[in-house]
Amino acid sequence: MNASLCYVFNSTEESANISGCRIENGSNAIELDISMEDINVSGGDSINITFETGSDSQSYDFAPDYQSFLSYTFSNMASSDLTSPASDISVNTSAVIFGDFVNLSMSVSDDTGLSHCWFYSNMTGANSSLIELSGTSGSCHNISLINASALSSVLFMGYVNDSSGNLNYSELALTVGNKPPWFSSVVINTSAVYPYHSVEFNATWSDNQGLSKYVFSTNMSGVWVNASAAAFNGMSTSTYVSLIAANSSASIGWMFYANDTDGAWNDTGVQSLVVGGVYWNQSSLALSAEQGDADASGVVELAGALNNTGVNVSCVNGDCATLSTNFSSLDLNGTIAHVMVNCSTLAAGDFSAVFFANSSHDPVGSNLTVSCTVAEGPSLPYYSGLANNASTVTKISGYVNWSVLIRAPANLSAWQFASNETGSWAADAYQLISPTANETTVFAIKQIAVPRGSYACGNFTFNDTSNNFNTTGLSCFTVANSVPETPAIIYPGDRANISANTTSLNVSASDPDGDGLTYYFFVNGTLNSTASGNATFNASDGSYQLTAAASDGSGFSTNASSIVFSLDTTPPDIVIYKPVNNSGSTNQTVTFTFNASDLTGIGNCSVIINGTINATHAAITGGEVNITVERSAGEAFNWSITCTDILAQTAVTAPRTTKVITLGGYSGRTTDLGLVTITNISNLIIENPSFGMINFTGILDISNISDLNSAFTIGSNLIEISENFSEFNTSAELSFYGQSFSNPQPLKNSANCIECTALGYSNGIFMLSAQSSGAYSAGESPAESVQSSSAEEATAAQQYGGLTLPSPKDNTPEHFAVGKVRLEANEKSSFAIENDKMAVTSITVTPQRLLIFVSIQIDIAKQPAIAIEHAYQYFTLDSIRMSDADYAQSTIAFRIDEQFMSRYGLGKEVVTLQAFEDGAWQKLPTHFVSYDNGRYYYVAEAKAEGLFGISAEPVPLGTQRGLAKNNQQGDKAQKQDGGSGKQSLSPRRLHPAVLYGLLFAALAAMGFGAWHHHNVHANEGKGAKPSKR
Repeated sequence: MNASLCYVFNSTEESANISGCRIENGSNAIELDISMEDINVSGGDSINITFETGSDSQSYDFAPDYQSFLSYTFSNMASSDLTSPASDISVNTSAVIFGDFVNLSMSVSDDTGLSHCWFYSNMTGANSSLIELSGTSGSCHNISLINASALSSVLFMGYVNDSSGNLNYSELALTVGNKPPWFSSVVINTSAVYPYHSVEFNATWSDNQGLSKYVFSTNMSGVWVNASAAAFNGMSTSTYVSLIAANSSASIGWMFYANDTDGAWNDTGVQSLVVGGVYWNQSSLALSAEQGDADASGVVELAGALNNTGVNVSCVNGDCATLSTNFSSLDLNGTIAHVMVNCSTLAAGDFSAVFFANSSHDPVGSNLTVSCTVAEGPSLPYYSGLANNASTVTKISGYVNWSVLIRAPANLSAWQFASNETGSWAADAYQLISPTANETTVFAIKQIAVPRGSYACGNFTFNDTSNNFNTTGLSCFTVANSVPETPAIIYPGDRANISANTTSLNVSASDPDGDGLTYYFFVNGTLNSTASGNATFNASDGSYQLTAAASDGSGFSTNASSIVFSLDTTPPDIVIYKPVNNSGSTNQTVTFTFNASDLTGIGNCSVIINGTINATHAAITGGEVNITVERSAGEAFNWSITCTDILAQTAVTAPRTTKVITLGGYSGRTTDLGLVTITNISNLIIENPSFGMINFTGILDISNISDLNSAFTIGSNLIEISENFSEFNTSAELSFYGQSFSNPQPLKNSANCIECTALGYSNGIFMLSAQSSGAYSAGESPAESVQSSSAEEATAAQQYGGLTLPSPKDNTPEHFAVGKVRLEANEKSSFAIENDKMAVTSITVTPQRLLIFVSIQIDIAKQPAIAIEHAYQYFTLDSIRMSDADYAQSTIAFRIDEQFMSRYGLGKEVVTLQAFEDGAWQKLPTHFVSYDNGRYYYVAEAKAEGLFGISAEPVPLGTQRGLAKNNQQGDKAQKQDGGSGKQSLSPRRLHPAVLYGLLFAALAAMGFGAWHHHNVHANEGKGAKPSKR
């Protein structure tokens, strides 16, 4: 097989992407080298390769007349996996501080199969261990310790790869919060504290930012008092030394506060200590009995429970020699800490002595006066130490132990206890004393069954073997009060919602003593009312917290657990955003947008159409709500919004009317009919952002129209307003986008539009003012001729022959002159002021007759004798070859820097151009045009001659914020370009020069009258140039 040519074809044409076909001359082999990367196939596809022979003069079209061919098919070709797995990393908390552990989670998935995942943190700078994965979805987890400093940023990254080696990752960042100081040791420098001793208080602190100051606080005086703050000064211990100004056995609370350099505070919590030392629990003890009667004894306690070691008791005055021998310690320096006085062994008579008690730690001490009166008597059994262990808090259901030491000259026989702890006096059975003895201690334990305030007593009766009887005195105590149980709030229930402004407050409690109870009701932390039973609560709508306590007149129960309830008598509040009343909808799917709010929550909201509920939204959680319904094209319907709260209170808005007026294919600044009244639309705008815009400058009523699509056509250099709609046979401003004319002119129905007014042309946008329906476009204007074509022009040329227009080389920053050879009668002509220092940017005049060689001169002027408040710039204008009688209309366009407006807090709406005439400044009608690149642009109607001033009046304080907001919104709107963030050349962002003309026709339509001649004498002699006629 001999050949030198070889071609590779695809199914339709020779491929330039597939190469490598080679035929070896003189051999029977065809070698084809095709790279599969050049062939776009999917996994599982097949490729058929066919070889066909022929001569080099024949076409290789795979026609059936060629008999010699070879065909081969490659099936089930696999495509490479180039898709990375998906990953999403999250953390169990967003608030972390130094020392916290965080749990990282990452969900992963892949179309073909997962391989491994791992984590990375900038705290360690290293990757975690690999986590093996399988299947096409899964999750990875990692626990990390936060060891970064406060306020630093911690970055976590989670990586995952699939079985094909494709890698992906996701990341999250956390800011480490500040951890307040913490303490590890809170101590005092002594194990025992005594009155008027100095004690050093200490606490050891740590902080990851740096310790700043600490404050010591104590309630030693009876109220909490803070010491002055002290600086740590690089130390970690807060120290304070204080003199203990409290009596023995007093409990003192103390604590430290500390903060760090970031202002985070912490405290040690209240610490407590008990002041040691001793003092008598009473100032005197009087005893009396018959001689030999053991009743002449008593026990005196020494208070001071912290440390009684080193306690001393001594007799300092009186019958010390007699009574001190009967004054004995019962473990005085141990834990019992009391002494006994016994007069039973004394001879008959009166005895008195003063004893003093103190300790080696507390020399202050206190005195006790003891007196004994002993009378002669028979030799009967006697007793001592009659006592009970009741205290000031012993109450009903408590147990009390009565005891006494009984003695007899002979042996004792039996004893009996009698008491009234059950409410009536009763005696127990006699108890025999066995084995017999002449001295023994007996006791009886009883449970108290009488209520608070009862006087519970007991005594002992005993005899000896000679049957001599004796009875002790009474040992009594007053039963203490038992406080009521904690009340239970029965009604309202916690989180209850009540549709009334009055509700009952029901509670229940009991008292162990059976006392009558008074309930105290606290609402939002303040006592609201008291009652012996249930109460009534009256309040306006709102949420309230309730708790209650019970009192039996002597004490209070603990407070009940608080509950929260709400009073709500008001139906939901509904604010409708869109549509407004008497509005339209350009879509048959009508969206109703509103806000519904209620104290207790919204149950549902519905749209009522023509008296029937049409659609309901049940999942209302607050904020803006949107409900859509389908209506027919051209349908006008009545509607309202109704909302019901969870207490079944319903609100219904006033009825509104909306009509479906279809309009499609328009966007940009096209008027949203849902936000306007269709019977009274001002400035209806229809825009196609690609081709142009219609702005109807008057007031329109479109309520009789059902379809706007057939009313307008906006295409390339074409805006057509259908004559079939009388509503639109009115004035409108038309903008044509993307034009490339040198000097465009308005066309109507492809002919020169005489009734139209050209408003401006810049950046490819041509604007004109139309007065009626029709098909409008733009065309190139014929070239301007400077030759005289009439007797009037010839006369003017002869009169001003040899004159030339101002030369640009003569202009300065303070002076600018510009001229035109010819001004046509009743046609606008603009003079551009190309001077960046001057505020005026252009002057437009419309002469009433043909004018030749006209020039305008502008000079920046100094401040005149009569000045304007907040003046931006003064200037004079002179026109040459043009008198007052020549003007049909003229306007001045100017600009103001944004910095000037911001300096005085001024809004763009308060800028005016003023003319000096008749000895005073007169405000001229001024209109805001646009904002661009830090400047605001305006246009005003004024003759091109006289003294002028640009000013901005101050705004009342209450409206500055609103004006500033309007400025920002207006500026922002002109700078936006579909969210791209870049400056756009789209029609939405017109150059101010284009927009200067936007108001020319409107100003004329407003009927501004003729202007008076401007008086420049206010500035003459102060640097201003006189007018030139």
